[in-house]
Amino acid sequence: MKLTKSQLKEIIREELSKMNEVNETGLYVTPTSNQDKQKIEKFLDTSDYYGEWNREGHFFFPEKPEDYDNLEKELNKEFQKRKISARFEGI
Repeated sequence: MKLTKSQLKEIIREELSKMNEVNETGLYVTPTSNQDKQKIEKFLDTSDYYGEWNREGHFFFPEKPEDYDNLEKELNKEFQKRKISARFEGI
């Protein structure tokens, strides 16, 4: 089966769209200790924020790149109230 250029472009567009869905962007939040990890877990259980723990030792907070700074400021403020120490990195 031979594909036309427009068919090929459509296939490429669909595949790129799928890749973008898989490659989420957001903030990695790395607690500095196990105690900080537990505090972040408790914070997530009692707040409206959503983050997932992953095997690499980070919490992942999905977010658009243009909103990283605002999310980091918000989390930093909340963490300071709770004496949580963590490092932030946008991905």
